[in-house]
Amino acid sequence: MKNKFSGIVAVLIAVLILALSASSALAQSEGAQTGDPRPLFRAELAIVAPRMAPMGQAVSMSVFDRQNQNPVKDAGIWAITRENAESLRERIAELREEDENAIRELDWESLVSGYGFFLGTTHGNGQLKYAFTEEGGHLLIAVKPGYQPGRTGIAIRNIPEADVSSQWEKPGKGPRNAPDLPKQFNRKPQAENNAETEG
Repeated sequence: MKNKFSGIVAVLIAVLILALSASSALAQSEGAQTGDPRPLFRAELAIVAPRMAPMGQAVSMSVFDRQNQNPVKDAGIWAITRENAESLRERIAELREEDENAIRELDWESLVSGYGFFLGTTHGNGQLKYAFTEEGGHLLIAVKPGYQPGRTGIAIRNIPEADVSSQWEKPGKGPRNAPDLPKQFNRKPQAENNAETEG
């Protein structure tokens, strides 16, 4: 009987210890939450743009909230050259070393504006169109207060347009000095084709 009783007491003590440790752990996490009113996870932007675009043609860029996929109005978009992107990355690493929480409270707009050029702000549908005038690779960064910035890359290329207008004499015919097309490829009205084959 004594063994049974000591076994039951040991189980009750173990359950009591587990319950107390779980409640103290919960109390600590609640205290941490009430001590710091900032949310643990902040909203984050995402930006979508083509990977490559021709120089001088308008490029459509879309900015949306990464968590719920809704378009974000009035987000600023900056383009940063590859060289400046490396400098910006180094500056952000320095700020992280100083204080990890400083990154959450950072004024991204003023930081990014020192390294890139401003393209504009998004409209109500979360889009912005911009025609790049210089060739090269750029890092696009979308920034809005209350959000972590979003980023993507884009390459702008000078793609010359082909001039084919001088090669064609008449619509429906081949290039100059090319042999005539066979009759079945000529685009004449059906009645004309029938008259030629009958005669």
